[in-house]
Amino acid sequence: MEEIVKIDSIAQYNAMRGVTTKHPLVAVIDHSKAQPVPARSFNFGLYAVGLKELSGAQLRYGRKHYDYQEGSMIFVAPGQVLGVQPGVEPLAPKGYKIVSRNAHSVVLSN
Repeated sequence: MEEIVKIDSIAQYNAMRGVTTKHPLVAVIDHSKAQPVPARSFNFGLYAVGLKELSGAQLRYGRKHYDYQEGSMIFVAPGQVLGVQPGVEPLAPKGYKIVSRNAHSVVLSN
């Protein structure tokens, strides 16, 4: 059975992506400046909202494959399991992701 890696903190997620942690409760990540997500499954203890500018990625959502289209948005809540298929090109999209420890940490304004 495949090991599922638990991601419980912003610092842990940022370390996996190779980016600096500037705040313990929220991160805004530019995918073009981060390391690709490794090929394995993750159980997220975080909220995330991402805009992905890619197509053809091999991402699993639970036990099914996620149908990525160009310009897709993805939403993740604590307890959800996502994974990148092994043996395929690493997931290195363009776009941005907001990752938060809780749903009330992020307020967006211009």
